[in-house]
Amino acid sequence: MQHDNKDIDNRLQNLENQSLPDLSKMDEHWQQMKTMLQPGSDSIPVDKVSYKKYMRWIIAAILISGLFLVTYKLINQNKPAGNTDSKLVQKPLIDTKPLADTTPSLELINRKDMTTIKAQNLRVHTSLQKLKGKIDNVRDTVKLAILLIDKTNTPGEDNKASLAGFFKQLEKQPQEFVINNKRDTLISGEDGTALLIPANTFDSNNEVVITLKEFYSYEDIITNKLTTCSDGKQLITGGMIHLIATINGKEVDIQPGKSIRWFVPDTTNSMDQMQLFTGEKERKKQAPVFEDGGEPRGFFNGGDTAADGTLETVNWIAQPQYFSSNYLVTSVKVLDLKNEPLRSRQTKKGSVGTFIISDQPKISREELADELKEKYGYYKVKIKSRKKDTFFRRITSSFALRRRIQSAGDVGDSAWVSDEVAKRYDLQVTETITYTQRGIGYTNGYAVKRTFQNINLNKLKERFSVDIRTLGWINCDRFYLDSRPKIDYYVDLDDTAANYYTLLVFDKLRSMMPGYTNGNKIIFPNVPEGLTAKVISVGIQHGKTVTAMESVQLSKQPLTGLKFEGTSPAAFKEELIGFDK
Repeated sequence: MQHDNKDIDNRLQNLENQSLPDLSKMDEHWQQMKTMLQPGSDSIPVDKVSYKKYMRWIIAAILISGLFLVTYKLINQNKPAGNTDSKLVQKPLIDTKPLADTTPSLELINRKDMTTIKAQNLRVHTSLQKLKGKIDNVRDTVKLAILLIDKTNTPGEDNKASLAGFFKQLEKQPQEFVINNKRDTLISGEDGTALLIPANTFDSNNEVVITLKEFYSYEDIITNKLTTCSDGKQLITGGMIHLIATINGKEVDIQPGKSIRWFVPDTTNSMDQMQLFTGEKERKKQAPVFEDGGEPRGFFNGGDTAADGTLETVNWIAQPQYFSSNYLVTSVKVLDLKNEPLRSRQTKKGSVGTFIISDQPKISREELADELKEKYGYYKVKIKSRKKDTFFRRITSSFALRRRIQSAGDVGDSAWVSDEVAKRYDLQVTETITYTQRGIGYTNGYAVKRTFQNINLNKLKERFSVDIRTLGWINCDRFYLDSRPKIDYYVDLDDTAANYYTLLVFDKLRSMMPGYTNGNKIIFPNVPEGLTAKVISVGIQHGKTVTAMESVQLSKQPLTGLKFEGTSPAAFKEELIGFDK
């Protein structure tokens, strides 16, 4: 009997070893799985090849585990209850031969063996239940892994991140200037910006750091994803800047009542009627979808909603200030030798001119006469003093003569005249002063001219400029007025449009307009029908940056079939340089 029981124990032990897989490394594998599923973990592959390989491994594990369970259940269906091996059925667990009454202890032994067998069967059942629980946990973990992979490493998210990295390499670099707030300062940017900063513009006795970014070219505006729209209305731009000031690392603004004069580099007639705009950051939103499933028409969210519905953009807000080309006036000091005689007459020998000498001449009458004769070719020059306009002269002199004497200019003294007068009469300049035309106030009824010490502003006099009273995004623009019918222009990318940056760049107009997305389409709202432009789109395809540029004439016919080609930041910039030519 003991031998039989020992044989049963061995068979049960073999069955347990055969039924249970090696779970010694299950905890170690489980810890590795949890590490791989941590957010930000590099263990989960993000590229498509690694992703597929990883999923095949998981699916294979699930299939093997399922096959094991199915096989186990099929085997157990043919076994009698209480037995775990078919061979054990052939041999009774208890000897059935009649026993003599003198051996009552055998019944106790058989009961003990049965208890042992039941305990071993229970242990096998418990082990199988634990295995099933762990397999279920693995199945749930795999499902969670798939969900996390889909959520954190979707192709759309990867494309947006790659596209953002592409434009990050094209971002305009800032220029920094350290100024003394107690002095008038002129800042000149690399691309032609001039900023005239009067003393005490900022509320500080410390040095001020001015940070400037300039955007005048198509290349700079497009690569920095700037556009020209004001609450949905199309603008034509003369340039943009981004300007901030910091004191001890803290950002500050212009003091109330103060201003900085911004001079743009463009001096052409296209700058006429340009207006000041300031930029406001706003969140882009996706285009609405009508309940009937139709595509939206008209303008949405102010018209400044470009490709990605979650990124920020700049909406330009009009200010009541216009650019002017006569802000500065230059006066020069000269020896006054203007050709403005009191009277002149022609004789046979030549012309004779009569001039009035100033009350405080810098040269003698003889020298003055010689200078005027040589300069203007007079045969004879007469120099007279201006007589006082007494009561007797007022009643005896003719009215016309008196008016002529009063209007005649003095000569022979140093005088401040406009630089135009100095050039007209070829007068030698000894001093120059530049000041604001409108002045800065009045003293005793006379306008006080605002001059800038130790700053040569002559080169800025012909430029268009405007006062800016707040810092941040600043734009020189005007509204584009076109009487042609307005339409919504569609571009079908045949791919998720939100994963691309797409805009219209108009021909013969310095104007760039973003669109908003609806599925695979980009919609450019309220554009003049028949206007010519270029569609520029940049996106990520198969992990590579691609771009497409196509000339179009705006119509109700959607644009399809854009041909995308691989590009790089340097190649993309090179293509845009030609837009400014």
